[in-house]
Amino acid sequence: MGPRMPGELVALVDALRVPCVGLLPVGGRVGAADSYAGGHPFWPDGADWPEYAGRPMSFVAQIDAAALPIPVPGFPERGLLQWFVGADDVLGAYGTPGEPGFHTRWTDPSAAPSVRAPSDPTPAHIAERRGDDIRFALETRMPIPLRPFAVQTIPYLDEAGIADTEPIARWAEQLDEDPDDLDYVWAEHVRGPSSPLADIWRGSNIGGFPTFTQWDVRGTDDYAPWGAREGALILELDSDDIPGWGDGGVGHLFGIASDTATHRYQWDCL
Repeated sequence: MGPRMPGELVALVDALRVPCVGLLPVGGRVGAADSYAGGHPFWPDGADWPEYAGRPMSFVAQIDAAALPIPVPGFPERGLLQWFVGADDVLGAYGTPGEPGFHTRWTDPSAAPSVRAPSDPTPAHIAERRGDDIRFALETRMPIPLRPFAVQTIPYLDEAGIADTEPIARWAEQLDEDPDDLDYVWAEHVRGPSSPLADIWRGSNIGGFPTFTQWDVRGTDDYAPWGAREGALILELDSDDIPGWGDGGVGHLFGIASDTATHRYQWDCL
């Protein structure tokens, strides 16, 4: 067991905590209007399956807004948020001119019943059986139920706005880490896997703060900066919880949850 985090640093972290919704993969049966990853989404009769680059998209997950245990900024009170990505080698991450490599939609499960079960094959699965070159975002064809529960997260150091970083530097020295590399110390030993703070959520989540395997894309290209409403995290799925995203990593949706026109997607692979 490593050194105990100093009380002054614990107090600093406590001031940065933000509530969000963690997602825990669980076993058991899943209903068509539940929250789950993989499988076939809730599908009213006559709905159009999204395509990208001439092939059906890969379905990632759907979230039941009515089942969230706490309010999440930007989320409506009810409805199913459904997320699809391109089924090419980079899972639609870069898109093409005039054709984004992902698709999100809100579906009202009370308006009409689903004509598909969560375990039914999707158009992408059917295309793969025909021999088409299809790549799936998640390494599962059966739905994985996602149980939402209230958790807390904290931001990365550059987003935290901490004026006095001396407590972090002193923590780095106790850990025999470089006190000049506080971004790493914070990411690994305060909010990350080596932190002694077990109650900070590190996994798939709705709202709160994102985790990156490479770098924070917000504020680059057409991604809104992290301080803007359009730069907020909507949904993050981590391959530590749900197998997928290439060799491991996370998939992000950013934007205002209720407004699909603001949504931006990132596939952040190791």
